[in-house]
Amino acid sequence: MGETRTFILPNAQQCDNGKSTAYQMQNLLGCKFSVQTDYAKNELTITKSAI
Repeated sequence: MGETRTFILPNAQQCDNGKSTAYQMQNLLGCKFSVQTDYAKNELTITKSAI
């Protein structure tokens, strides 16, 4: 918990797909994800936290 990972993706669409996947996975894993997207750099930053 509390771990943060940043992913550099090929384009903005992939950032949106990653964000959607993270929000879907939080229900399966029983946790919460905070997601920040930097569309200028195509970076997706995901932080895992407890519910």
